[in-house]
Amino acid sequence: MHNKIIIALFFFFVAASCSKSNSYEAIDNNNVIKETLKSFLENITTAYKLDSAIFIHVEYSDFIKKNSIDTLLNSNIISNKNQLSVIKLLSQHISDSSKIKLDQFKIDAQNIIVEDNSENKHLFNSLNYFATIVLSNAVVDEKLNLGAYYIGVNCGKGCSSGFIVVASTKSKKWQIEDVILLWESK
Repeated sequence: MHNKIIIALFFFFVAASCSKSNSYEAIDNNNVIKETLKSFLENITTAYKLDSAIFIHVEYSDFIKKNSIDTLLNSNIISNKNQLSVIKLLSQHISDSSKIKLDQFKIDAQNIIVEDNSENKHLFNSLNYFATIVLSNAVVDEKLNLGAYYIGVNCGKGCSSGFIVVASTKSKKWQIEDVILLWESK
């Protein structure tokens, strides 16, 4: 009887530790993006003095996103240990955001995001078209209070940039804590 209890406890702890190691995958990490993307893109439109903008979400190589993030990690310029930890997690688990359905995601009354598909090709010629955006998945730390994702804004020579958005939870909502520039076109 005593051995059966010990064996049962052993399997319980093994199962608990396995589920804990993948805990960030079990929650809806897309909320990090959904709750911070509006603020990020509003800052872009404000910086470029735009009244309205259309952003077209396109897929982009995960290898290039990972390479940009790894270059940052190898530079040793991130001093915040919590941010460093979540950025390492992003590098380890980077994938495309194509699972996130952003089609017709309204940022506000003037700004929208659409998917790059045949129905939306005409928007590339729209006066309100500003940029394509590239997103990665979002990752969240074990404590579920710090998250990160990659975003690239491609709006032409001298305008395009890639960033890591680091977000934290405040009052159960994700808010941008820091935006780290990874690259920019000249």
